[in-house]
Amino acid sequence: MARYVDKPCECCGQMMYNVNSLRRVCMPCQKLRHRLKRHEYYEQMRNNATPEQIARRPISQLEKDSAAADRCGLSYGHYKLKMSGLI
Repeated sequence: MARYVDKPCECCGQMMYNVNSLRRVCMPCQKLRHRLKRHEYYEQMRNNATPEQIARRPISQLEKDSAAADRCGLSYGHYKLKMSGLI
C-alpha cells in the first residue's frame, strides 16, 4: 500500500504535500528535467548522426505519381487514368 508523506522537492526545495513516499521532485521540476533530458538526447543524436540517418525519408509511390502528374500538367486523378489506359 502506498504511503503518502510531506517532503521537499530535491530540485527546487518547494514542499510537496501528500505525495507518494517515492516521489523525489515536484511536477514542474519533473517536466523541466524531462525537457532537458530530451534536449540532451536530441543534441547527442544530431551530433553523432551519419549521413544515411540524416537522409530524407523514402518517397512513397503516391508522392512519385503526384510529382509525375505535376510535371505532365495533369491532376493526380487524370494522370492515373491516363496511365491505366482508360483515357
